[in-house]
Amino acid sequence: RGLLAAYRQDGAAAKAAFLESTKDQPRFTAGHEAYLQTLLLSGQLEGMSQALEFVRRAYPVLPPGLQLLEARLQLALGKAEAGEKLLRAAQTAAPGDLKIAVALAQVLLGPLRRPDEGMLLLQQVHRRARASFTVTRMLAEAHVGLRAIKDALQVYADSVAAHPSAALSRGYAELLA
Repeated sequence: RGLLAAYRQDGAAAKAAFLESTKDQPRFTAGHEAYLQTLLLSGQLEGMSQALEFVRRAYPVLPPGLQLLEARLQLALGKAEAGEKLLRAAQTAAPGDLKIAVALAQVLLGPLRRPDEGMLLLQQVHRRARASFTVTRMLAEAHVGLRAIKDALQVYADSVAAHPSAALSRGYAELLA
């Protein structure tokens, strides 16, 4: 019910389902993640902060998915260093989680302005997820952002060579033009 309410953007129903499920299952991580994501996407940062305090009581240590959402809250509040610290803790807890690695790379490339470190991490993610055209696009866009057009073209060309049936992205087509 809570997920459906969240998809319908019915905040009151999502909150009621969240509180009800949390009462019955205090460590209902998927439900916590869905509710926190709903608050984040709707811009209810204060509500998200309060919900995180409530959720934190149920866990000795927040699971990595919840740490990721807490980091996204910090980033939304303009606290990039705090977001980075939380993402690094989440990455330590779940070193194979690509969502966390991508989020950390984005913070390093963006607000923290540490492009060398961000590109290295994004390249590592790309090596682990070559089949993901989303990761390929992100890596190519990061190269473009650093004015490394040849590198961006090479990333796209390698991806198309490895997956010829994949549709070319608009970004790749624009670089070829």
